[in-house]
Amino acid sequence: MSMGWEHDEVPVPRGCVRIFVTDEPGDVARVRLVGEADALAAQRLRRDLAALLRTCPMSVVVDLVDVTFCDLAGASAIDRSVQQAERDGRRVEVRDASALVSWLLRTSREVGAAHQVAVSLDLADHEA
Repeated sequence: MSMGWEHDEVPVPRGCVRIFVTDEPGDVARVRLVGEADALAAQRLRRDLAALLRTCPMSVVVDLVDVTFCDLAGASAIDRSVQQAERDGRRVEVRDASALVSWLLRTSREVGAAHQVAVSLDLADHEA
């Protein structure tokens, strides 16, 4: 299953991420992101990636080797989509992220977890 164009043939505009899907042996889908995962692309990226991951087989590889730029908003969009797929029962492996993107993904997850704890504590205070 392929979505989009080969990135060698069509340039990816700035502030845009293209998503390509290929089937791999063993009922695994490779989801490759190409382009800039930044604040301009984050909302659409999260929506499109989450929707796509819901249609993938139970094992998914998210390949970030062709992500040319990423900020915290882009990393958060990727991470939240991956977390949702994991909650849906899929095994998701993120591969080939640059050192910066890996750090941003970890930071996004830590910030998200801290925010969830803060909201939960705040709600508990109001319920008491």
